[in-house]
This record gives sequence, structure tokens and C-alpha cells, in this order.
Amino acid sequence: ISAEGTVVTNWHVIRNIIGKKDGTLRVLFSNDSIYEAKLFNYDKTSDIAVLKIVNSEKKRFPFVEWGEKPLLGGHAIIIGSPISLDFSVSFGIVSAIDRIIPKAAPPFVPFIQTDAAMNRGNSGGPLFNADGKVVGINTLILTPPNPSGAEVGSIGLGFAIDGQYAQMIIKRLESGKKISWSFIGLHYRLLNMEETKDNDLEFGRNVIVAEVVKDTPAFGKLFKMDIIMKMDGEIVTHKIFASMIASFEPGTKIQLEVLRKGFMKPINVEIILGVRP
Repeated sequence: ISAEGTVVTNWHVIRNIIGKKDGTLRVLFSNDSIYEAKLFNYDKTSDIAVLKIVNSEKKRFPFVEWGEKPLLGGHAIIIGSPISLDFSVSFGIVSAIDRIIPKAAPPFVPFIQTDAAMNRGNSGGPLFNADGKVVGINTLILTPPNPSGAEVGSIGLGFAIDGQYAQMIIKRLESGKKISWSFIGLHYRLLNMEETKDNDLEFGRNVIVAEVVKDTPAFGKLFKMDIIMKMDGEIVTHKIFASMIASFEPGTKIQLEVLRKGFMKPINVEIILGVRP
């Protein structure tokens, strides 16, 4: 991702080297040149790692550029090494955006879903749009259970860490510091049809507070049945609210626009984010 030799991959791809003195990382280019690399920083929670190529010759490397968030149905092009088949390319469409996968990742890590063939060995590779710009980091697949115990390959359910989210994590990792996650202390859900109509709101937008955890940043500031409409002026949805919170450093002051029972108009609530336990 830089001419100096910064490389991004998944944490789980290089996890076996962490804490070992005799491990070596090597980066293979498509022209068969090989360079040694060092692990610079990583975040296990987001499954992202940043490597630096050992570049004593001050070589300038070709690098990829980041693209905008993709649209549903847009082209999805994957490059990787499925089952060790280096530099394999597969093609499909963007099946979904802002996908949350509770059993595989924290609720604040958004994924792009694609039907482009993705298999073991594709992890850490780029998901490109039609312009050749990176929109995600290929990370995992979902497959049905196999009674025989044999491993099942791609069934068209591949997932890449959203590129906008990944850039935010990479920027924080390039500071050299470990990431501390912010925390607000809420359980929330999507509004049901009755709640949406009663408050004259749009379906799919806003979240409603189900519970405020005691002795957290939100305690005494937000209350059960509060409807959170915006954060720092940006519309909130149940799909991205956790990601919005996670994008800020602990100690950041945020402003929520809240619709509270008994108030004619939305009120502003300021909260200073804490550190996730």
C-alpha cells in the first residue's frame, strides 16, 4: 500500500510468527522477486496486520490505491493464493455491504459480501473494484457443515473487511501503538414497525436503546427507549452504529441526537467514550 514497502494482510495469516524469534516473513511479487518483511503492528480484533518490507536498497515498490465504498451489484475482483495457487484471480459481484457476522467477528467490524470465488489462501488479499482500486481485505468464507468432515470450499459466500474501515485501522496501526477500543455501554436494536410509525421515522434508520449498562459512559446520559437518530450529525443505523463508535479513540467526545419520550423535539446528548473492557 506504499512505495516504501508497507504491506497489509490479515492477522490470522501471520499469527504463527507472533512472539517467535526464529520466524521469517517473506513477500512474493508476481515477477517472482522475494523480499523479507517484518511485522510492524497488528490488531487481532479487526484481523488486520501491517508489515514492512526490509528495504535497505531504498527500492520504490508498485502499490495499490484505495477506492470508494462499493455499490451493491458492482464488480468484485479478487487476487490471492487459494490453496497455494499464487496470484489467482476470481470475479463476481458485491452481494452486500456493511455485513456484520457475529459468529466470526466483533459487531463493529463491517464486511463486504461477494460471490467471487474465495477459498483458504485468499485471506489477506485485496478485493478490487472495476477500476482496479482496493475496496476490501479478503478475510473469511461461510460454508455449510459437512457431515463427512471434509473441508468445503467456496459456495459464493465470501467476505472482505470493508476498505473504509480497514483504512481507519491501518492508520491507527501505523502510529506504532496498539489499538484501544472505545466503549459507550449500550445494548440497542432496530426500531420495529410500530415504533417507527409512532415517531414518524424512516424504516431502517435510527436505533433504540434496549439497555444502558451501569457505570459506563452512557449511564445517566441515555435511557431505555431513547431513539438515537444521529451521531456528530451523521445518520445512525443499526448496521453501522457500532462501527461508528469503534472508529473513535477512547476519550473522544461525541454528540448524539436523541428522540426521548416526553420531549417534542430531538435533544443533544454529549458523551465521552470510554475504553472497551
